[in-house]
Amino acid sequence: MVARVNQARLDPKDFQAAKEFLHGVVVPGAKEQPGFRNVIMLNRDDGHTLVIDFYETAEQARATETTGWYQRTTEVFEEKIQGEVRRNVYEVTLGVETEE
Repeated sequence: MVARVNQARLDPKDFQAAKEFLHGVVVPGAKEQPGFRNVIMLNRDDGHTLVIDFYETAEQARATETTGWYQRTTEVFEEKIQGEVRRNVYEVTLGVETEE
């Protein structure tokens, strides 16, 4: 499994709108992408935001960028982003889930 880490800066007052956008637009589209497993969003008080999406392979994660799907979804929220979005793909070498 791999994780694509998307780093951006938002005005903290836009966190709720970003969450709603991810939940209402990005997640439904991501579920249709081959290999998609999960997504999480992390925010700091200073506006630093991480959106981490998980895919089965690096090729599947990168394919969302070459098909145009990733660009179409991020363009909708682009005016809220301060500066440049940085993206990197990492291999997930350890993941632990608790059983409940």
